[in-house]
Amino acid sequence: NGIVFPIRCYLIKMDELVTQPKWARRLHRVIRDLPEELANYKGLTRYRATLVEWLSKLDDGSPTSPGFGPD
Repeated sequence: NGIVFPIRCYLIKMDELVTQPKWARRLHRVIRDLPEELANYKGLTRYRATLVEWLSKLDDGSPTSPGFGPD
């Protein structure tokens, strides 16, 4: 009996990530709406406000389709 808990991590620079408008919108909404306890757990507290402010300029409020492909 056992449990497998795979984790796959990806690294990308923020200025590269935001070249896809869908990713910028989605990341803004996720980081903005993340519960404080989870943000602390993930180590986002220090830069969260700055990141949310920067990403907010890239979020035009349009809907985001499912998946990781461009809209």
